[in-house]
Amino acid sequence: MGTVSYRKHIRWYPDEASEPTSTLVLTSPENRFVDLRILLPPNGGTKLSNDPTGELPFDRLDWAIAGTTISEAATAPTGEPIRRSTFRHWVSSRVMDPTGVCDVGDMYPQEDGTTLEKGAMANPATGRVADYDELWTDLLAPTSDYIAVLRVDAAGVKGMLVWIGALCQALARDEQGITLERWEKLEGALGAGDGEESEEVDEGTWTRTVRMGTRELPCESVLTGKVTLEKDGVVACQGDMWQVVELLEGDK
Repeated sequence: MGTVSYRKHIRWYPDEASEPTSTLVLTSPENRFVDLRILLPPNGGTKLSNDPTGELPFDRLDWAIAGTTISEAATAPTGEPIRRSTFRHWVSSRVMDPTGVCDVGDMYPQEDGTTLEKGAMANPATGRVADYDELWTDLLAPTSDYIAVLRVDAAGVKGMLVWIGALCQALARDEQGITLERWEKLEGALGAGDGEESEEVDEGTWTRTVRMGTRELPCESVLTGKVTLEKDGVVACQGDMWQVVELLEGDK
């Protein structure tokens, strides 16, 4: 089944823990993932973008990654059983060609059900390798959730889309740079910043909450049923042919 992961904080040692981003990772049953880390708005609002189309400038991007992951049993230095996860990057906002790039984290289950990830990698603020902690809430997708993964790998463009239940994220890179989107099936009202009114949305409406870049992605067509998905079928978008590599037809 798929997994929806929300990051609660990151800590770069020796600094204190904080969460400067809205970080969401969607991982499919076959371990393909799209990980988008969007810097929180400076006004403290919960709504990432005030643009009705979700548009944001690239200076609000911390990191965007698409790739595959594997997890295996391991033993912590203390002797406790843990899981060791390896994330192989296929598309990245930080590297033009991430072939061979991966990061490894040791996953420590916490008493409250969260997972503490420990590892070491380059701190973007310093450029130096440093130890880090990340605290995650991982939610297993119900078997009723609709899950789809689309992938494009053609001359000049690579991209991945992961849709799990009420969430969808996509990331693509071409010669112009990257394009990314996050979509949510929202209920009630969208949050707002200081001095701003919340925006009412219809129950069960797909809303693009984040977009960066200029390339067209197939999210809207896929989520709103403008195209019919079939396993191993293709979806045409701006001349790109996105292949449906995973499909579990639960409730939309």
